[in-house]
Amino acid sequence: MRARPEIRNALLVEKMKHWLNVARMPYLNKGISRSYARRRYWALVRKYPATAAAARLTETTILE
Repeated sequence: MRARPEIRNALLVEKMKHWLNVARMPYLNKGISRSYARRRYWALVRKYPATAAAARLTETTILE
């Protein structure tokens, strides 16, 4: 992703929140399964732990 660091972090947080919402409420996007959304969310949180921590997102947030 090519963006300035402050914009990049905001975009990554938006992506994480999108996949979190789809995993929690699959009717938001009927073309994507819940398990796929969970995998995408977990992959982003693992790849960018500092950004996720700043947004108070963890791997277990999805279970709440």
